[in-house]
Amino acid sequence: MLAERTITLMAPSKTFNIPGLQFSFAICHNHEMREKLEKARKGMLERPNILAETAAKAAYQHGGRWLEELIMYLEDNLEFLSAFLSEHIPEIQFTKPEGTYLAWLECSALGLTQPPFEFFLNEAKVALNEGIRFGRQSSQFVRMNFGCPRTVLQEALQKMKQAVDLYR
Repeated sequence: MLAERTITLMAPSKTFNIPGLQFSFAICHNHEMREKLEKARKGMLERPNILAETAAKAAYQHGGRWLEELIMYLEDNLEFLSAFLSEHIPEIQFTKPEGTYLAWLECSALGLTQPPFEFFLNEAKVALNEGIRFGRQSSQFVRMNFGCPRTVLQEALQKMKQAVDLYR
C-alpha cells in the first residue's frame, strides 16, 4: 500500500508564521521505515523544546479559523497586486502563485538598464528578492512578498509605479 511506504513531512513554521521555533515532524505509518528514519536522525536532530511543541500543538488545534482568515487576506492582497500591476505597470508580468505569498514579477518588458532588483531598490526604495539568486535565467525577475499588511503592499506598489513612470 502506498500510504505505508510514504513519509509525510510537516512544519507549522510558514503556515502559522512561527519559523523561529524550528519545529517540524514526520508522519510515517511503516514501522521499518520509521526505524530507519529515527536511526538516520540520531545525533543530527535534537528533540524540539517544549515551547516549540506547545506552539505547534496550539497552532494545529486552535489555528484553523485564523488560517482561513489569513488565506482570504492573502488572496485579497494577490488580487490587489494583480489589478494594480495590470492597471499601472502592465509591463510587469506574473503568474498568480498557488500555495505561497511570494509573487515572481517578470520585468524584462520595462527595458531597464540595470537589474530590476537594483532599479526598484535605488529608484523606488523598495527591497524585493533578487531573481538572479535563483539562477541566471531569472535575472529579469524580482520576487515580492505580498504576505503583509495591505498598506505596506500599497505603499511599495505606489513607489514602484512612481519609479517606473519617471523611467518611462
